[in-house]
Amino acid sequence: MYSMFSMARYLFVAMGAVRTQTKLEALSVPVRVVAVLLAAPFGLDWVAWAVVAGAVFRSCWTFLYLRRLAGLHLWALIAAVKCSALVASVSLCGPLMLVAWYPMQPAYALNQLMIAALSALLPWLAAVLCFRHELATECTLAGRKAWAMLGK
Repeated sequence: MYSMFSMARYLFVAMGAVRTQTKLEALSVPVRVVAVLLAAPFGLDWVAWAVVAGAVFRSCWTFLYLRRLAGLHLWALIAAVKCSALVASVSLCGPLMLVAWYPMQPAYALNQLMIAALSALLPWLAAVLCFRHELATECTLAGRKAWAMLGK
């Protein structure tokens, strides 16, 4: 989720809002650290969820500062990420089915990770092409080049 705000810090600096960037860091880093420290005694799953919660917290604050500084509107943000969110959702179908049918087993974790990645690849590619994502032209071009190389 935070990836859609990853470039915000550079915008803040470019617009001369270094103080805003500093406030954002001063607010979000301690929350993230405290969340991870509180979750640590409960295991790695809880730590992972604490990291997610920290990213969501930071994303919300980043959006609020962007709205104030750059006039970013929620609906404009949703419209900008809608296609990518659809592609990501379709890509999750294979790995989610894998987890539902074959619960994680530590002894086979690497194999399950590779199968999950492969089960996401074709749906991802199909979704990119079907939803006409910005990556569709790049995927088509790469496919043509690979096909041409195989033909030689």
